[in-house]
Amino acid sequence: MSLLPRITVRRVAGLMTSLFLAGLTYVMFRTDRLFIRREYSWSLHARCLLLQHQLFLVGVPGWSPEGHACRQLNGTELTLNATELLQNAAVTATKGPEPLKNPKPAVEPPVPFDRVNRLRGYVGVPNATKELSLRCRVCAVVSNSGQLLKYEAGNEIDQADCVIRMNDAPVLGFEKHVGNKTTLRVSCFQSVYLVPASGSLYDQAGKSALLGWGPPKDMDTRRGKAHRKLKLVSEMNRDLEVYMLTQERMGYSANVYKEETGKSLEASGTWLSTGWFSMLVAMEMCDVIKVYGLSSENYCKDHPNDTTRYHYYVSKLKELGPKLKECDFYKRHQRTPNGAHRFFTEKTIFARWAHHHNVTFHYPSWTP
Repeated sequence: MSLLPRITVRRVAGLMTSLFLAGLTYVMFRTDRLFIRREYSWSLHARCLLLQHQLFLVGVPGWSPEGHACRQLNGTELTLNATELLQNAAVTATKGPEPLKNPKPAVEPPVPFDRVNRLRGYVGVPNATKELSLRCRVCAVVSNSGQLLKYEAGNEIDQADCVIRMNDAPVLGFEKHVGNKTTLRVSCFQSVYLVPASGSLYDQAGKSALLGWGPPKDMDTRRGKAHRKLKLVSEMNRDLEVYMLTQERMGYSANVYKEETGKSLEASGTWLSTGWFSMLVAMEMCDVIKVYGLSSENYCKDHPNDTTRYHYYVSKLKELGPKLKECDFYKRHQRTPNGAHRFFTEKTIFARWAHHHNVTFHYPSWTP
């Protein structure tokens, strides 16, 4: 064989080998690049889905788990419009959701005095180590209003597990209107002075409890006149358990008013009613609360000629005589700049609490 054909064969074989290696290199390069681009695309797509889910969670309008942005991704790259969309959405997402215009309170109002021992601060007289321990499923909170004379709710009131009465309101002679059962009587220091220690008001109640409240001067355990009277009541009525609000409790009650109105008692020129303290203790000891004889905040405005008496009985306080009309008394106190009750304000707050504490209003019946 001649030398020339041998050289030609070798050149052809070398050229084919070079072309094969070049082709292989090109295929490997394209495959690697495609893999890198797909990996980038998958990563970007994953980021897109994550961001889109975050946008849905924070409530950005128009976004949902099936949103449109991620569908703008093709197999290898993200379009310019989709990129800008995600970048803009990322800025929006980092801002967080807008606050609610009317957020629901984190804790149902009012904030408890003690979350564990809800009746702490109602202490015994004379034994201050003893605490009120009443617990009732259904409570009837009976007001002193003349509204009750329009109805015969006595039997219904007595069906409650516990009946809460106020100040010097009697049951004798008014049984068909207000019932005759008493579980707890909440009394201000003035009523404590008025009611005789051995009077029929406590004796007829049988086994029950009395809860007194008042300012530090009157309730001081050493020199307070009201405290001394409560001790005497306890000594003369063996079936009656006597308690009082500690000054810490009194401060809490005042702070609740401030939290609800935005004003302290001093700034609003008011002092709390016995109804206020009765409602607070009812929410702490009762599962269901039925309030009897308490008209709504708007009752007097809706009934301008109403002649309902302030009390269903004749009070021993001269300023609360039998001719005193309830609406007139409410309005006068609401207008008085200092040293008065804010009855309408308290009613508004009670209506607000009713939504959180299973409170209903009866005779007259109204819904907050």
